[in-house]
Amino acid sequence: MFIGGIVLFLAGILISIMTLNLQVSIFVNVPSLVIFIIACVATNMWGGGNKTFIIGVNALLSKKYHISSADKEKVIRLFKLQKTVAIYMSILSFLIGIISVLANASDIYLLGPMIAMALLAVIYGTLFTTFFHAAVSMLENRYNSEEKAVISEKQVIDKMLELCFKQGVSPEEIISADEINFMKK
Repeated sequence: MFIGGIVLFLAGILISIMTLNLQVSIFVNVPSLVIFIIACVATNMWGGGNKTFIIGVNALLSKKYHISSADKEKVIRLFKLQKTVAIYMSILSFLIGIISVLANASDIYLLGPMIAMALLAVIYGTLFTTFFHAAVSMLENRYNSEEKAVISEKQVIDKMLELCFKQGVSPEEIISADEINFMKK
């Protein structure tokens, strides 16, 4: 599901680029990408290490991958930190781009491409933030490997009564008097 969403998102971007007859190279801003990658690597080192990041990626990519509750909390904490860093790196990269635009304001032909490069930092930040937000959401909704389904007595009785009603059978016909007395205790 997660990978399918990413593929659809990237396909949408690619179709938009092709429809508008844009060059893919105008969406590549190497300095901004380097800043984001360095920030992600530094955040990995500071926020729990590469092992935690790899555990998180494995948990996202495989539904059968079992993650302990302690690892799950570490990964969620790391991904939330990554999301926050992506937001701040987006703002920082944008401001650096705007400063370079203002420094070269005398050359009118450079203003457009430089503003475009500054705005690309915002796009990169949005993509990183969206990815980590989705990852956190998926991991928060995933069961831990230690979690077991706990069913209360009330849920069992309610389900039994519902089944009896559907079948048109009285609950007393199914359960003997001893079992009913046991449930009342």
